[in-house]
Amino acid sequence: MQQHRAGQTYSSGMSEFLSWQTKWKKVIDAIERDVAEFNLSVDEFTVSRFGCVLKSSDEIFLGVQVVSKNGPTETAVVQIAPNTREIQFDGTISKPGVPRRDFFTINHDGRIVLKEHVVGQPQPSNEPMTPEQFSSLILATLFGNRRRIA
Repeated sequence: MQQHRAGQTYSSGMSEFLSWQTKWKKVIDAIERDVAEFNLSVDEFTVSRFGCVLKSSDEIFLGVQVVSKNGPTETAVVQIAPNTREIQFDGTISKPGVPRRDFFTINHDGRIVLKEHVVGQPQPSNEPMTPEQFSSLILATLFGNRRRIA
């Protein structure tokens, strides 16, 4: 009986892990898609995934970094803590001002919600966001007035 419960707990934990991993991948995909779309008009940014963890045959990336090709002074780094589903966003800027740091969580429905705004502008809304809306939020400072993404 005890072995059966342990097996159920493992299955339940693995199911939840795979569920949030799929939602996290949608966030990374949205960021990569927005940067690729922006680069069609001005090839200015590179995107790289980091923190690869292998789970069975799947690669799970724990973060994504967007860097300006004009120098590493303008970056957006988004990473996730796998055990808490907490997302940390750090944005640096080359012009005078305050860099950004915010913490978010991924809800069970796949929407991203602000957990804590630490520093920087603009302050994110408390409204739940889709991965696409989250991508637009974190890339807005990098893209600036060059072009707005939908």
